[in-house]
Amino acid sequence: ECTLYFLAKLTEVQNANLLLQRDYTTGVSIYNIITNLLRNLKNRLQDDFFGYKVAELLENCSIRRADDFKKSFRLFVHSVIDYIEKYYNNYKSLYQSISIFDEVHIEKVEWK
Repeated sequence: ECTLYFLAKLTEVQNANLLLQRDYTTGVSIYNIITNLLRNLKNRLQDDFFGYKVAELLENCSIRRADDFKKSFRLFVHSVIDYIEKYYNNYKSLYQSISIFDEVHIEKVEWK
């Protein structure tokens, strides 16, 4: 039950997945989508927060079992981060350089 609540509260991954699968997602948007996803996942690890219901359920577990759950949750989030970075880092500088056009109206771009 605890693991299911943990996975259900990883909405950042699902939201990023949906954004990346849209018909109109461009390379310009990828940098912000992936950067926000990585930031959110790293914040979860830093805050050691896996959802309110998970925290509530962990309080009712033995200390050892709660620690085992937390360790597995951290490992899962680390694995997701590592997987994303493995494929994304090769193109990160490209996506970062073109991300400037994500929220810019073309009329406001000034070429010098």
